[in-house]
Amino acid sequence: MKLKEGVFKNLRRAFYVLLVFALLPVASFAAAPEAAEEAVEEAQPVEEGPKRQVYVMPQKRIDPEIATELVLKKLELLKAAWNGENQEEAEHFFNEALSIPNEVPEKELVLLTMGRLYQEKSMYPQSAAVYEKLAMTYPESRKRPEVFMEL
Repeated sequence: MKLKEGVFKNLRRAFYVLLVFALLPVASFAAAPEAAEEAVEEAQPVEEGPKRQVYVMPQKRIDPEIATELVLKKLELLKAAWNGENQEEAEHFFNEALSIPNEVPEKELVLLTMGRLYQEKSMYPQSAAVYEKLAMTYPESRKRPEVFMEL
């Protein structure tokens, strides 16, 4: 029993060290290597709380017609927010439209629209990410050649 506890304690310490390296920006290591060593030394294990079980409930599917209406409504809100120069709100509606649990073809239109809006604002990395998601999510899309031309 003691051997197992020691092994798990060492694994936990290794995990914390890896976590510190994953969370600290890479630039700070290049600028000040001694800061990285201090950060590793400062890492303290988190005390474990009571054992809990987390249940993740799958999202319920809704009627496809309602899902389509919701996606199109979110798309209109996205466009209105973008035209009102509120990029954060537009991205919020973009994420909401894509989070609707049903797979409806209108989500392809949401991705295409957001990619174009990013491109119009010269936000090319974001535009490319959205276009890549579109190409991966909808490989049979008729818009795929157009998407690859934009990339």
